[in-house]
Amino acid sequence: DDFIKKATSIFDVEFIKCLKRNTPKPYIVNTRYIDIIPVLKEERFNNYIVVHFDLDIWFQNDINDVFLYANNIDGCLFASEFTTEKPYRGPDDVKIKQEMKKKYFFLYKKYGGHINGGFICGKVNNFIAKLYKFKELISNMFILPEFGADQFAFNYLFDNEKDRSDGYKWNCLPKEAIFKNGYWYTKEFKNYKSEKASAFHCYDKLHPNVWRNKKNTRFHILYNDLFKNSLYDIGLDYNIIMKQYQENWKIN
Repeated sequence: DDFIKKATSIFDVEFIKCLKRNTPKPYIVNTRYIDIIPVLKEERFNNYIVVHFDLDIWFQNDINDVFLYANNIDGCLFASEFTTEKPYRGPDDVKIKQEMKKKYFFLYKKYGGHINGGFICGKVNNFIAKLYKFKELISNMFILPEFGADQFAFNYLFDNEKDRSDGYKWNCLPKEAIFKNGYWYTKEFKNYKSEKASAFHCYDKLHPNVWRNKKNTRFHILYNDLFKNSLYDIGLDYNIIMKQYQENWKIN
């Protein structure tokens, strides 16, 4: 927590405390989408376009264009993973499983795969409406509040007519990204051409093996001086940070 606060101290960042829960494992991947609802309902955010990123993001470009893109969408913008996997966290109900099978087929055919749970963007009212539906699914135990519930929920709640899931450049995943000329690029898919990713979703903690043979493309290696100087600017020691990183995540 101290590291994050120091690292963001030069920006206009507001921290929102997660609510304490009595459940055995109140996974933040789920509660973050619930705790933010009352904040987004505040009058100061009227007419805003909101975007959510996971924490492990490497921004390679500004993200102004995501707001322009989402402004022309009636629902919310997501980003699909290029995969044939069909994650299921719903009830043991044949009808719902059949519905999800159709939904996944639609997403795979149009966008290349199911929706990744770490990115969502939209006009504030659309954004809140989607989060309320997610909260309802969790509250009614339609979806168990376990790790991955958010991802299943966004797939389940995806509106084939109003939502889109082609936000690849704002949630580019390492398992399908292309590294060239010092930057990460999205994968080409149907009519979507490969382009420089604005936001590269590093996935470090969940998928460390992705990086085993790609470690020379990591930010702290490619831009070592910038990384060291940035840590120095906020009063952190590069050697200490790297030692903690390697010990905690077992990766260089």
